[in-house]
This record gives sequence, C-alpha cells and structure tokens, in this order.
Amino acid sequence: MEKRAVTCPKCSHQMEEMKFAGIDLDSCPFCMGCWLDCEEVSQMTRSRGNAKLKVELKSPVQSELHCPRCRPARSMQVGPHVDIPTLQLDQCPECGGVWLDRGELTTLLSHRGNP
Repeated sequence: MEKRAVTCPKCSHQMEEMKFAGIDLDSCPFCMGCWLDCEEVSQMTRSRGNAKLKVELKSPVQSELHCPRCRPARSMQVGPHVDIPTLQLDQCPECGGVWLDRGELTTLLSHRGNP
C-alpha cells in the first residue's frame, strides 16, 4: 500500500518520511514530532519480549488534534500512557495511528519493557 503525503497534525506543515529502526515513519521538520501509522506501531511492538513497545492510553479524552491519515479528518484521543503517566500521547481511535511530540518517541522507547 502506497503512503500518501502527510500534513503535521500539530503545526500543519508537510511531513517528511524518515527511516527509524528500519521503519519508515513521518516526521515534521518544523515541530520535530512524528506520526506512526498503525502498521508502524505494530512493527515496533512485534514480538520483542521484554523490549516490546506498548502504545496504550489510560482514560483517553478527545484531543484538539486531527488524524493526518483518516479522511475525513477524525479527532484523535489524548491521554497518559498506561505505564508512563507523564507521557501524554495522541492516538486515532479509527486507524490506530499515534502522534508523538518532540522527544516522546525517545521517552516511549526508553521505557519499553519497564512496567
């Protein structure tokens, strides 16, 4: 499936595709956030034992951000990560994609496997 161009849900600039850990993800060169499609989340969470990456929100509420993939644009949900209460993530309830603000991917990866 071919990916179409993605507009940043945070600052509305055109995002650029970049490789990270062998996965193509969309990154905003202006606000430095990144978008992970559901497939990309799956690739990062796939059978890594204790190093498995978990993307799950606790008590999500409607976000001000809209999904850059869903058409028509759908409101995302925001909430704290179930294992990292200080990490607020935005996730699309329709397609399962996740928006990560600058530094949040690093935070998420540094906690994988750590309850």
